[in-house]
Order: sequence, then structure tokens, then C-alpha cells
Amino acid sequence: MRIGVEPGVRHEIAIELSAYVPRVEPLVEELRLVKSEIEIAMIRRAAQYADFAVERLLAASYFGASVAEGFAETRAVTARIIREVNDWEPLTTKVTMATWAAPRSAMLHSVPDLNELHILR
Repeated sequence: MRIGVEPGVRHEIAIELSAYVPRVEPLVEELRLVKSEIEIAMIRRAAQYADFAVERLLAASYFGASVAEGFAETRAVTARIIREVNDWEPLTTKVTMATWAAPRSAMLHSVPDLNELHILR
């Protein structure tokens, strides 16, 4: 049996498949580089909503604001998507945004308490 795997295959999977001596080929990675017109349109639409979300988030941010105030803007972005996108998918359309002060803001995947204030300590 001959099998192929992507260069980015998870280590645990690579170990399980090692007995088959898989051929490592970046086939899917190369395919992802080429975008169809539909994919380009979807990326542009997502970028427009991301721009809107950042505008809302920045408008809700000020010294002393709580994290929850920024998070509350998530509702406005989600509502706009629901109103404007006919084929929005309720199970996969997720908008989560918030802003928080340093030093936590430097930790990309940190999530502070929603009651935390934007005050340098």
C-alpha cells in the first residue's frame, strides 16, 4: 500500500503511519495557493466584516473600559452578518472580539475576566 501525507501532518499521525513509509508531498498546500473567484469573494466579504468589527471594537475601547464593553460589540457585528448575508451559517458563523490592556494584550490567546478594566497596573 502506498500513501501520501502533507508536510504539516500532526506528529502523532506521522508516527502511526510510519510503518507504511508515507510519501510526503505538499499537494494540498499548493492547491490552497490558488483561489477561485468564489473563494476570493468570500475572503473579501470576510475582510469587510472584520473591518467593521475592528471599527466597532475601537469605538468601544477607552481607558478604564471593561473587557465586557468590547465583547458586547460582538452582537452588533453578528447582527449585521445575519441581516446582510443570505447564506450565513448559524453553526459556523462565529464572531468573538474583545480588547484588553497590556500586558495581557501581548498574549494572543489569553482571555481575561470580562469584568477586567483597561487600566495599567
